[in-house]
Amino acid sequence: MSISTHHIIPEGEQYCIWMDAGVVDYKLCNCQFKCDECAFDAQVRALTGAAHEVDALHETTEHAARGVESSAGATTQYAAAVETVLGSIAKRELPADRVYAPNHTWAKAGDDGMFAVGIDHFIGTMLSSALSVAISMPATHIRAMEPFAWIVANGETLAVCSPVSGTIVENNPALATQSSVVNADPYGMGWIARIRPDDPSADVLYPQGEMSAMMKNDSIRYERIMRTELQRVQPQSSGTMYDGGTVIDNFEAILGTKKLYEILERFLRP
Repeated sequence: MSISTHHIIPEGEQYCIWMDAGVVDYKLCNCQFKCDECAFDAQVRALTGAAHEVDALHETTEHAARGVESSAGATTQYAAAVETVLGSIAKRELPADRVYAPNHTWAKAGDDGMFAVGIDHFIGTMLSSALSVAISMPATHIRAMEPFAWIVANGETLAVCSPVSGTIVENNPALATQSSVVNADPYGMGWIARIRPDDPSADVLYPQGEMSAMMKNDSIRYERIMRTELQRVQPQSSGTMYDGGTVIDNFEAILGTKKLYEILERFLRP
């Protein structure tokens, strides 16, 4: 729907997507289209059944007030890129030989009673190559859901919280020289640390099947967040995104490391 249909909107203002969904007659946007951060958006979604309609409008509507030109091609490519990433995640199964925390970390018990811990492929797939991984020193005691490792790239850090409470007994030496394995091989060479657990039964951990269901829900949430963010930066990046020369395969390059890490931290700190 064109902006011209809303005759009472002041020139230069940004109108809320819920107007085109027919839910409200008049509402200006004060969140720069960051709908996932908007209290009004969250409230309306909770009170109405129009979420699917407004999500479709997010994907297809041109916001003339923002001066977006030739947006249809970019929007289509953004949607395809997000679906490709989520498709890659969905095709890969979680290993059944370990348990999982809601913050997309895992713990695998060894014969010695220690737990190897790391991130799952949901987070790993979305990361570009990590420049370095900082880990708390051995003998450090940590509590479940508190940071014990930090992925570092381009001056930004992404905190990883431990799935279990306990004492770190060993850090993965491979990460010191080949940090990219933390996301390239998160269940194998990319393990982060080994921990002596305090009381495994006290930590909230889930088997493969339950975590797979959680991952599907988080994929839906991630898709909504990413489409909103990609639409928001579209005017700045669209010149290289749909001119036939550049394939969208690196959201970090489009959004910047800081913004990507802010998004991923929402899942690493549920």
